[in-house]
Amino acid sequence: MNKERVNGAIDEVVGTVKRMVGESTGDLKGEVNGTVQQLKGKAEIAEGKLKDALQDVHDRVVAANEQTKPDERQIELEENHILL
Repeated sequence: MNKERVNGAIDEVVGTVKRMVGESTGDLKGEVNGTVQQLKGKAEIAEGKLKDALQDVHDRVVAANEQTKPDERQIELEENHILL
């Protein structure tokens, strides 16, 4: 979990509360501001999920490259056209 997801969750909860207070008191501006903050939170959560997914892909690619990287001895032997 990254900071975007945490901040998004906070904005979503706070926005929901503001929207509900606006609805119950008849404060249209409060209701709209709450809805906007709620949607901002949802967007931040989505951004955080995307960042986490991209980091996961990056980590998997790096791990795959490490597993397929030939060792130095093999490279030296290949350069001398001698293969085991």
